[in-house]
Amino acid sequence: AFMDTTTLNQLGIDPLKPELAKIDAIGNKDQLMAYFGSSQIIGGGTPMAFYVDVDAKDSTRYATHIWQYGLSLPEKDYYFNDAERFVKIREAFVEHMRKMFKLAGFEQPRKSAEAIMKLETAIAKDHWDVVASRDSTKTYNKYALKDLAELAPGVDWNAYLAALGADKQADIIINQPSYVTGLAKIINDTDLATWKTYLRWHLLTSFAGDLGEAFDNE
Repeated sequence: AFMDTTTLNQLGIDPLKPELAKIDAIGNKDQLMAYFGSSQIIGGGTPMAFYVDVDAKDSTRYATHIWQYGLSLPEKDYYFNDAERFVKIREAFVEHMRKMFKLAGFEQPRKSAEAIMKLETAIAKDHWDVVASRDSTKTYNKYALKDLAELAPGVDWNAYLAALGADKQADIIINQPSYVTGLAKIINDTDLATWKTYLRWHLLTSFAGDLGEAFDNE
């Protein structure tokens, strides 16, 4: 397929500006939860992955699910392994984010990159490892929607699910419940400015291939 790289290079991040404006407009944590939902619809990165699949215990029905998500690096070990290879990967990742933010013209690219690394490290801490996440018994946890507030208190589940058009169902399967519990605490404890930086980063990296050669090559 032919891509008009000249036009893309001229546009820069202009195609993302309407979505960046939505991120800027987030005024509280309830709106943040709603944006997590709407961002997934367009392909932006969020800390949870909502999906629909056949119910593993009832093949006659489809069920909604939430899977742990939200990391830029492949899995949690990349954030905590002290081997030299992983240390270098983390350093390179921060530098990559800094360069991407600079290309986008965002303020304080180094500070922003470090804030994202800190937040993603906190998110990664609650991620299940690869072995646990492959366990079909451990990852089948059906919750009534009304019980989500007990599993993960202090976040607006209705706002999140309504943005996804899934707020009228009776139940949902949470693949990694302890992750969702931990994430709720991170959402509550992390200031809105940091979450906005995180969302800008994930929007930018998700669509980098469509933003011109400078972003694509970085």
